[in-house]
Amino acid sequence: MQIHLEQVQGMLLGLAVGDALGAPVEFGWTAHSILAKWNGQMQDHRIPAGYYTDDTAMALCLADSLLECDGYNSYDVMSKYLKWATAGYRASEDNGMPASDIGSQIALELERFVIKPAIYKNRARLTGAGNGGIMRLAPAIIVTCNQSEEESMRLAKVTSRETHYSKEADASAEIFAIMLWQALRLDDKNAIVNVDKYSTGTLFDSILNRIMRTKNLDADKYLKDLGGYVVDSLKIAVWGFLNFDSFRQGMIEVIRLGGDTDTNASIYGQLAGAYYGYKAIPTQWRTRLRFCDDILEIARKLYEQQPNKILVTRFEEDGKEYFKDLPQQ
Repeated sequence: MQIHLEQVQGMLLGLAVGDALGAPVEFGWTAHSILAKWNGQMQDHRIPAGYYTDDTAMALCLADSLLECDGYNSYDVMSKYLKWATAGYRASEDNGMPASDIGSQIALELERFVIKPAIYKNRARLTGAGNGGIMRLAPAIIVTCNQSEEESMRLAKVTSRETHYSKEADASAEIFAIMLWQALRLDDKNAIVNVDKYSTGTLFDSILNRIMRTKNLDADKYLKDLGGYVVDSLKIAVWGFLNFDSFRQGMIEVIRLGGDTDTNASIYGQLAGAYYGYKAIPTQWRTRLRFCDDILEIARKLYEQQPNKILVTRFEEDGKEYFKDLPQQ
């Protein structure tokens, strides 16, 4: 099946638009205050209107690496994340200053990468998982969108694992990857998010069951003011996707829930953007977004570069075919 360019552009642009809309109301705003004060537009508060945060910056770092390496190079990806953290590479401020919006888990992994890049089998997996592994996922799905669902899921898990080394993060990345992959192909929203046939095990099944109960939940009671837990963010994104009939309305309702607004909106934006296409994203949001045209062009290049392959990783568990113990670049 031919995937339309407008859809993959929608996936990446939806990520960035959600980030820029949600960031100004993330800190110090509750769902109640957002409902009372937010006008549904990009605005100056904490950051300039239309600027994005770590969600988009890291996605663009990942995109650059996939394009430059013509495949996935774990060391190059992490080096670009480090360049973003220390010198503002791909940040919306574009001023060469260190990033100011680094999540604690990502910051810790970047510090570890500088000391010892390779990760050996004896390192313990973390329990739980933040949502940072899936907030930046779009480039990995775009470069595998015309490959099998297994290839998209596999690359998604590898990219998430760089900074979120837990089984729960792995399974969540697989779930979100196959939803995005199907959003590029299917018209039925319920079919897009019902991904049980792609199960990779009991943890996948458990997380998916928790997500799928979301459609009929009372959002005001169960989804308001939630933090950065990956399963909560997936619940919110799926709720927004299933319960509203446009990119715009779903985005507004997701942000009105409060909590980790920029990342929840980025995750919803990827799913809804892939389904509706970038032209369904309101013009007033697109025109205010920093580097909008560049983001659309990057999505086009990713789409044209495929198929993608994994070249090298820093994880011993991947075996001799992929694992290399290399110095930090």
